Amino acid sequence: MLKTVTKKTITCFLLFLAAVPLIYILTFKVHQQSIRHKMKVRLEAKVLHTISIPEHDVIWMKNGKEIYVNGKMFDIKSFHINDGVYVFKGLYDDEETVLREQLQKEQESNSTNSKQLTRLFQLLQSFYNDTQSELYFPKTKSGSELIKDNSATISQFISITTPPPRA
Repeated sequence: MLKTVTKKTITCFLLFLAAVPLIYILTFKVHQQSIRHKMKVRLEAKVLHTISIPEHDVIWMKNGKEIYVNGKMFDIKSFHINDGVYVFKGLYDDEETVLREQLQKEQESNSTNSKQLTRLFQLLQSFYNDTQSELYFPKTKSGSELIKDNSATISQFISITTPPPRA
């Protein structure tokens, strides 16, 4: 009984760990939409900036609504193009710029975190190495045969036996 409670606890913990990235993404998206809504209100109420950028230098973040200029996000109220130069009217979005920078930092540190998470899963997998685990395989149509298995975990690598090379 204690063993099943422990396994259920570890399973719940692993499910929570698996859900953390999803929760992070959802939180990020909700925060981003909140910032965009605030900026939409500000675009209506504040005095707008006008910037001109050559067509080949424009970095669209959201087509027709947002660009990336000099390391900052710029929300667009209106724009037009004259002789290969875009003229944008809008506001710099400092909050979304900070959010974008945080996301980039998280992605850079992601490789280190994934290595640590892999080590954690390998450690947790070793807890399931139980010599008393039992597997049932069908012996005949009428009954089954009990087989003792030395490892409860299934290897992630499939061993492929190949014949020796011929001389």
